[in-house]
Amino acid sequence: MSQIPLPEAKLTPEYWGGHDIFNEALFQEAPHVPGTYLKYEKFKYARDCLHENVGQVALGNGTEIRYRAGAEFDPELEEGSLVVIDSEHLARWIYDDPEYSWDEGVIREEGPVIARPYSDYWRNNQNGTAEPIPLGSESVSFVEDLAMYTRSVQWGIIVHQAGARLIQPFFFGTTKLLPNGQVYSPRAQKKDLALHGQALRMPVPIGAVEVRPRLTLERCAIDALDRVRSIDVVYPAAGGKQPAQSAKRGLGRLLIAPQQH
Repeated sequence: MSQIPLPEAKLTPEYWGGHDIFNEALFQEAPHVPGTYLKYEKFKYARDCLHENVGQVALGNGTEIRYRAGAEFDPELEEGSLVVIDSEHLARWIYDDPEYSWDEGVIREEGPVIARPYSDYWRNNQNGTAEPIPLGSESVSFVEDLAMYTRSVQWGIIVHQAGARLIQPFFFGTTKLLPNGQVYSPRAQKKDLALHGQALRMPVPIGAVEVRPRLTLERCAIDALDRVRSIDVVYPAAGGKQPAQSAKRGLGRLLIAPQQH
């Protein structure tokens, strides 16, 4: 049997643990699981930890210990610890109007190819501004199938809320290293918390496929599969340490490498 070439293999049930993106009943029957979102004060705490710990990574003080597929991510790390989440997503659009154009419905940005170690990848693709950049995401469009595969890497901060241990993600492209050594990310308004993404509940099963219930919109429906590929521990927090307000103080003048293309 000939091997299916990439990237087409990412559309197959074999790649997704037997789950078929073209099996509409799979998504219509998938149960709805409410997302977990941080309270506003807890999110601000996580953002302060992000600035503090990514600043340490920028100074060369980080490390990367990887948890791969087949394991559960549930280490005894202190609240505030920094990780990187490597995940992938496959979505397919189902339109009521068969004449609806794919090009009309899909917009994507191209960024630098994701590479490990992730901390170096992030640091070496800074441009010295606070403006978002297309960093930490790669996508492949399957035009005839109205589908898109996306791989992304995000920073994550371990937090505790209501007796649960969670990981709050933050985008690579909006977490920026400025010329004065400060780490920047956009401020969160209470009304915008959901835009920052739901938190992952620990333990996180690495490699397990999650079937999303069908999302029905005005002109189409979207079926989707998700999977966490790996999680890297980058900078463990010290026990009981509160994050410094690194948004308000510099970490010394740090070297920003030219953006790679």
